[in-house]
Amino acid sequence: MNGFVGAASGQYQQFWPVQNVSGEEIPPFACMRIVGTSVLIGGGSVGFYVDKPNEFGAQHRHIFNSGRPIQYTGSWWLDRGEAVIGPILTAVYESGDGIPSFGQHWGPRSGSWKLRKSTGGFMIADNGYATSSDDTNAIVRVVPAPMLSITGKTDASIFKGTPGDVSIYWSDTGSALTDTGVNVLAYNRCETVSSGKWVHLSYRPWYDSSAAQWEIVTIEP
Repeated sequence: MNGFVGAASGQYQQFWPVQNVSGEEIPPFACMRIVGTSVLIGGGSVGFYVDKPNEFGAQHRHIFNSGRPIQYTGSWWLDRGEAVIGPILTAVYESGDGIPSFGQHWGPRSGSWKLRKSTGGFMIADNGYATSSDDTNAIVRVVPAPMLSITGKTDASIFKGTPGDVSIYWSDTGSALTDTGVNVLAYNRCETVSSGKWVHLSYRPWYDSSAAQWEIVTIEP
């Protein structure tokens, strides 16, 4: 089946069954984190378990809800919905961050179903729609653009062979970077990095999710 609420048909969207394990209702067009796969329906239909985003940005494990909310009751049978996967998608965004503009990159942050500004994961494919008091109408078209690298500053010295906190910096213009207020844990395989140094991080999709998912690859001299 092609097409979904908020988009024309024929754009090669795929609909996948999902099971809500977040503990709360998932709003329309929410950004959802894949936390596993399972046979959801008798007959062998495979779907995804989905939860609320819990980290900065999107790499390859976030999908979007369709135009209908997915309830949460604690019942494996009732808490089901449809996710939409495709080249152009509709997403709800945080209107308090402003209105997205074409070409900007927005993405999920921990604890929110909405895309946030100054966060990687998806490129804005049109201009966001202004809203009044109804945040569910703050929607925008996006295309996947996984965030696989970050620029930041070390919060303290990080010794060789150990992980440490790095503050993420961002710029929508490519010039002066500003602190996003979000930190990530990054592993350092190189020489000791002093506090307050610029570093460039690369995403490492380790199987062990408790390990540092980012690695320092470039260090300010």
